[in-house]
Amino acid sequence: MRVLLELLRKKDVVFERGLTSEELAQIESIFSFRFPPDLRLLLNMAHPVQDRFIHWRQALTSETCRKDILHRVTTELKEMVDAGKQLHEEMGISFDGTGFATETNPFPGIPRLIPIYGNRYIPVTPHEAANPVYSIFAADMIYYGFDLASYFRNEFHITLPAAFKVPDRPKMTPFWGTLAM
Repeated sequence: MRVLLELLRKKDVVFERGLTSEELAQIESIFSFRFPPDLRLLLNMAHPVQDRFIHWRQALTSETCRKDILHRVTTELKEMVDAGKQLHEEMGISFDGTGFATETNPFPGIPRLIPIYGNRYIPVTPHEAANPVYSIFAADMIYYGFDLASYFRNEFHITLPAAFKVPDRPKMTPFWGTLAM
């Protein structure tokens, strides 16, 4: 992770000090999700704050920031969720009736996505490292990285050292993995 952070700094990605374990736990409580272990580690080591990165620390103290994040997740993902529900219903799979919509979980029964940067998201399920990162725009969804390292490689045009074992295909994730191209 240190190597990845250094490569990103060389691409002028701006970081603040990392989020503490307590801050991460508060964010997870506020938004009712758990960061995947690799994203959690990165945010604990250094918190990216420039441009279109999510300002998680601000979300701890700013209701406006929290609302912006939630608005983004609900508004930007609605078309994708609707398209996914339709596809899954055609496949004979139903995601309705498995929970109740809340302010922090607007799509019950559908695995959550965590915004990272712009319209890039990482799934919370499975709760393990090396989940793919998706780019979602309206009802279009593609893999933007097969894991966090390959996502940053693609987003910021960095060259990863050979020691990085980037997957040659994405891990299948519930619901979202069947929608990505």
